[in-house]
Amino acid sequence: MAWQLAWAGLAGLISLSCCAQAQDPPAFDCEAGKDNWKDDWSEKKKSYCCDTVGIGCPENNEEPAQPPAPPPPPPPPPPPPPPQVEAGASAPVRKLKGPERKADGMPYEADEYENPDHHIDAWRERHLNTMKTTQHHHTRGSWLYGQIGTAHGVKDIEGCANSCEQNSECYHWMFHVTGHHCSLAHDHGFANEDAGDWIHGHSKRFLSKPKTTSLGNEL
Repeated sequence: MAWQLAWAGLAGLISLSCCAQAQDPPAFDCEAGKDNWKDDWSEKKKSYCCDTVGIGCPENNEEPAQPPAPPPPPPPPPPPPPPQVEAGASAPVRKLKGPERKADGMPYEADEYENPDHHIDAWRERHLNTMKTTQHHHTRGSWLYGQIGTAHGVKDIEGCANSCEQNSECYHWMFHVTGHHCSLAHDHGFANEDAGDWIHGHSKRFLSKPKTTSLGNEL
């Protein structure tokens, strides 16, 4: 009786083993392509066969593949070429930030100033400095109304003041700081000190006149 039970148990184990093998086939055939497993097998097959039959395992001295290096950055763009000056042409004009003048006191050319008003300012200051060495009255601005006319041939500010002194009808003179022309005026009108491109002055005959009140009474 005992031997019958033993044989029955052994037969059951054999039956279960056969059924399990039939139900769970191997995921990969580790014999197929094993001679060239490094190049032909997928990573999953290598891992499976390494774990189950010891084929496809990475060697100890074999390092994992490194990702490719990024491409080098592009070179910086070349600097812009210097401005080309044709033969016989002048170099690019530098721009002045304020009413600067040359070492001799003369202003620069108008296109050398960044702000055109600075060219006028530079000339006005030069003419005012010239008048400081004279006895003539002078100040910034123009004289409005009462015009006698232009003093022809006069191109400097001191000559303009002298022309007014020499003309018995002139009481006021004005000189354009960049145009360098002189205008004379009778004894009426008024000053416009906002005109920065003009300098005007009074003759000695005007300055020596008795001062009167608005009622015409002499002071």
